[in-house]
Amino acid sequence: MASSVPLLFSSFIFLITSTFAQTPDFPLSVFLQVTKDVSTHQYLTHLNMGTPPVPLKLLVDLGAPFLWINCDQSGLGSSSHHPIKCCSLQCSIAKVNCCATPAGHDTKNCLLDPENTITSKPLNRIVS
Repeated sequence: MASSVPLLFSSFIFLITSTFAQTPDFPLSVFLQVTKDVSTHQYLTHLNMGTPPVPLKLLVDLGAPFLWINCDQSGLGSSSHHPIKCCSLQCSIAKVNCCATPAGHDTKNCLLDPENTITSKPLNRIVS
C-alpha cells in the first residue's frame, strides 16, 4: 500500500501539469448564413463587427478562403479597430507569409496578398 502512494501522487501531478500545458483550441470552422445578390450574382453574408457592434455586409469569395468588406460602408468607425501585428498569433493563424510597414507607422503589420479572382491581379491588404 505504501508503494502505491508515490505512484498515485506522481500520476496526479502529471495530470495537473499536462492540463495546463495544452495549447488553446481555435474553431476550425464557422457557419454563416449566405445569400445570393440577384443583381450582382455575388454571395453575401452579414456580421456584426466593431465597437459598438454594427451590422455589415461581407462578400463571400468562392475562389479563396476570405470574406471581403467594402470599406466605404457606413459604420466602419470602430473604436476597437487595429491592424494585426506581424509575428502575432492572429497573423500566423491567417497563414500570412509577408509583412509591411504602412506609411507613417513604425510597426510592421500583417499583410495579405490575395489575388482578385475576376481580374487575376494581386491585391495588397492589411489584415485587421
